[in-house]
Amino acid sequence: DAFGGLDGTGQANGDGRGGSATITVSGATPAGVASSLSGGAMNVHANGYGAFPSSGPDVADTGGAGFGGNAAIRVQNGGSLSTTAGVTVEANGRGGFGLVQSGNGTGGTAEIDAAGTGVTLQAGTVAINATGIGGGGLAVDPTLGARPSQNGGDGTGGTATLRFRAIGTSTISLGDTTLDVSGT
Repeated sequence: DAFGGLDGTGQANGDGRGGSATITVSGATPAGVASSLSGGAMNVHANGYGAFPSSGPDVADTGGAGFGGNAAIRVQNGGSLSTTAGVTVEANGRGGFGLVQSGNGTGGTAEIDAAGTGVTLQAGTVAINATGIGGGGLAVDPTLGARPSQNGGDGTGGTATLRFRAIGTSTISLGDTTLDVSGT
């Protein structure tokens, strides 16, 4: 995850840009032993948060923007990924608060891809999120009290993908599954 920061005067107006985060489980060894990854909950995040102090002297006139990055889980060609809990893949963007103009939030790209022969993908729950949330709301000024943002930031959803291209003896078994690309 990436967080926007303060400028030289302590004002919160920096942008946060999520990077790239990927889990890949692929292929069999030359001896024919398949690659396998198992565990409890698996989370892949590439979120971006605009600078957001909303109280005290650090409240900025302009909030930073938040841009989601690229987050993925890929299971390919004989690979196996199994969780006892669930899988979350996120590339959300959230704009920061600004007294005059709050920052925009733009979702990135989040995906789970199962491809090839002999693939196993098992998870109790699956959440794939690439939301965009504009900044806004109230800030607390120590002298003036609660103050609303004059202009909220825009929220634009990104791309969330659940793709199965598995063939042959592949096994895909997922519980409750949610894809969310909302913009607010």
